[in-house]
Amino acid sequence: EKFHNYCSPKKNETYERYVFRMREQAEGELFEQFYRDLLLKAKTCEFGSLADSMIRDQIVYGISNKKLRQRLLREQDLSLTRAVDMCKANEIAEKQNKVWDKPEESVLSIHQTTKRRSTVPVEAPPRRDRCRKCNFIHRGTGCPATGKECRRCHRQGHFASCCPKQRVNAITNENDDQATDAGSDFEILEVGARTSASNQAEWLVPAKVADKDIMLKIDTGAQANLLPLSWWKRAGRSADLRKSTAILRSYSGGIIAHAGKASLTVDCNNTKELIEFFIVKKSRAPILGLQASELLGLVNRVSAVSCDNLSAVTSEFPEVFQGLGCVKQAYHMVLKEGARPTVQAARRVPQALRQPLERELQRLTAANVIRKVDEPTDWVSPLVIALKKDGKLRVCLDPRNINEWVKREHYQLPKREDIEAELSDARWFSTLDANSGFHQIPLDDETTRICTFATPFGRYQYLRLPFGIASAPEVFQKTMSQMLEGLPGVRVYIDDILVWGRTQAEHNDRLRAVLQRASQEGLTFNMSKCKLARKEIEFLGDVINENGISPSPALVKSIHNFPQPESKKEVQRLLGFINYFGKFLPNLSSRTTLMRGVIKDSSVFEWSDAHRIEWERLKNFISTTPVLALFDPEKPTKVSSDASKYGIGAALLQRHVEG
Repeated sequence: EKFHNYCSPKKNETYERYVFRMREQAEGELFEQFYRDLLLKAKTCEFGSLADSMIRDQIVYGISNKKLRQRLLREQDLSLTRAVDMCKANEIAEKQNKVWDKPEESVLSIHQTTKRRSTVPVEAPPRRDRCRKCNFIHRGTGCPATGKECRRCHRQGHFASCCPKQRVNAITNENDDQATDAGSDFEILEVGARTSASNQAEWLVPAKVADKDIMLKIDTGAQANLLPLSWWKRAGRSADLRKSTAILRSYSGGIIAHAGKASLTVDCNNTKELIEFFIVKKSRAPILGLQASELLGLVNRVSAVSCDNLSAVTSEFPEVFQGLGCVKQAYHMVLKEGARPTVQAARRVPQALRQPLERELQRLTAANVIRKVDEPTDWVSPLVIALKKDGKLRVCLDPRNINEWVKREHYQLPKREDIEAELSDARWFSTLDANSGFHQIPLDDETTRICTFATPFGRYQYLRLPFGIASAPEVFQKTMSQMLEGLPGVRVYIDDILVWGRTQAEHNDRLRAVLQRASQEGLTFNMSKCKLARKEIEFLGDVINENGISPSPALVKSIHNFPQPESKKEVQRLLGFINYFGKFLPNLSSRTTLMRGVIKDSSVFEWSDAHRIEWERLKNFISTTPVLALFDPEKPTKVSSDASKYGIGAALLQRHVEG
């Protein structure tokens, strides 16, 4: 109990119950998500035996469907189980009912009128089909695509957005034919083609609009941002509504009635922006249009032209992005003289992890990474399991007994600075990540017997190089370096491969050479972790582009979130972290004088206001570190040094064209 009280922060019961009572189902949020969140919040409210009734009441109060709320209120002796079943059944029925309903129309345009109001009623324009050549709605003649050349297939008579050939899955930032050719004859200003809802799942993101939780639908074909009037009334923001003469037109050309517009703060994707919404009278999903999505960093424009050539390169070698590879050269483990084999029993595994462990062992066996063994072996190591970031298990053997006797390869790992020194004229970059890197190195029979490990389900042997072996990083680095030897513009750091070029053509040629070599040697890559044909890329904690190198934003954020040290050991850890930024921080020794004084053997740990101020100044300085130019051996170089009573430092200086 004392351990639990020490590790768990004290909860404010009144505040936790307030948070629980304020939880309502957001527009578009699945009931299951709403229900599970209530269960989590109820755990900190200390409801005791009243927990079920409190959760039931909050479901009735917070559910977004008014008709369903009325049905719940009509129920006699409503239990939590009954309320949950009714909500789930209603949600399933609504989804099934949409099959028969007419699909929602998305807003494709806004037509702003500056004319005075007329007493003559305005009739909606007759519905016209969308042209398959230009994607506009227009009269039978006068198609703007007539005589125009498609940028994709280079044939005449249609725009690239309507090309019958397979489209590049990208949003181009080049001037589109639609933008340049749309004339004043068109009543609607089109913004792009819309994919049928049957072919593409809706893109929903959680957000806070005016401090209210809501699920927003991203629609890059919409010029306007929409909120339903029903949500607006529940939010109690009537005073913010402004009248507007804008006309909203749907995909089919019909007019969408609205009550006005309002500017609201949207908190989404770790970004806050003031966004203008139209409040529409018809019940529909809240929509975030293209411009707002870009402003919040949800949509990025990329060049479609640069993708075609890259796709041609990667499509030549599809096998290198599929499955777990196996290189040709097997690893033979060399042990020191006098090595004494050890046999250890299997360790106990928590009951909750036994089934996931069994599934992972089956997966590794099917992938030919391990095999079950029944015969006696001289070496048996215990099992070690760890949870990965994605919640899956990482399985490996405890290598301590093996590492005591294994002979290291002593193959030098490259330094980050040495790799970056070769990038002075690089403009295009790619990084390739070896799929489960170590597991692509096969073991010979003798090494396989050494790498036997015990589990609650029997003994297994590694057929591939396991994690944790002392020589594994050097073995993998040596294998990869020898495999890619002789390829220009390519450097390897264990399972990460960096490819660069002065031009995109040169970069693509070098990337093709790497993929070809990988295909020949049996190496495969994890496509989801590969970054291809980038003008800027992150490698080994640095962000690299043609202007130079800067620290990774994730590392800068980690420095800002570093907790206040409470011991000498934590100060040492902090200083070690800061030293990683050393090349970006001039006069670092003088900026950490007080902190370094804390870790002296003769000093007693004390973290005073002076130490805190020094730390805060250093954090601010790290946030504004300059971009360091890449070293160019062709340019004149100077050494600048400085010293004080606290330390000494030096830096290499080069003058560039920019000054």
